[in-house]
Amino acid sequence: MTTYLAGSTSADQQIDAAELCTRVDEVLDSVLTGKAEADVLRRFLATESDRPYATLCYWSWHGMGGRPANSADVLRVASGLELLRIFAALPEEPTAELCLVWSEELLRDCPLPLPISQVHALRSSLIADRLRHTTEAQRPEHSLEAALRGTRRRATELLLEQPILLGGQLAGADPALLGGLLDFSVPISEAYQLGRDLRALLDDRPPAHATVALALATERSAEPVPADIPDFLRSTGALRSVQFMMLRRIRHARRALIQAAIGEPALSGLLNVVSVSTGKGGGRG
Repeated sequence: MTTYLAGSTSADQQIDAAELCTRVDEVLDSVLTGKAEADVLRRFLATESDRPYATLCYWSWHGMGGRPANSADVLRVASGLELLRIFAALPEEPTAELCLVWSEELLRDCPLPLPISQVHALRSSLIADRLRHTTEAQRPEHSLEAALRGTRRRATELLLEQPILLGGQLAGADPALLGGLLDFSVPISEAYQLGRDLRALLDDRPPAHATVALALATERSAEPVPADIPDFLRSTGALRSVQFMMLRRIRHARRALIQAAIGEPALSGLLNVVSVSTGKGGGRG
């Protein structure tokens, strides 16, 4: 899928999801250069195919009428938000804490209307989530109903609505229009979480938590879970079922964007965050 950088019209300015990730990584590299602790973060980034916070922030700004002249500043903010997400996901504690510092380097002195109080609230929520996940014992969830509840909870904990809203605010969008972005954020968050879990299973990297796909497959089979999980998902039809669940949520998200008057290329850029999470979009990996 090919989209465009804000304000560009010529073919040499085309950008797909992978190129946007590259632009974000270039911004991140400018902050990490010369920092010995950055090697852990670079290795972590290499394992991921997407930059969801940055992608959603950028295309939300674009879709809400952001000025092309501000694209470099928006990429800087988007990259700073991505570091907040990485803080919550990175296993190594010292490097994770440094992500907060590096994020602040990118976000401070932003010349655009960045609501700092909202950024601080996002940071506080991510810190609280990280502390909770490191101190609470995982409770096994085996049933499909429990797996669905867990997926919704993890989708909510992703806080994807925050970079989406921040992108719209960077564009100076009317508050009334931001409601449409919130309507988009709920189904896209669930589709994104389903996609990440599914990709992990298909890559033979089962997550520690229960997944809808594996719960469905187990429910439909009288046999124990075999070693070949990808084949298990295909043979039981669980793979197709989860793909349909994702598609249904993406359709809901698309309708919300259309109702919010989000046009191309931002509409595809926002929806593509799910395709990239499953390795089917323009992202890396």
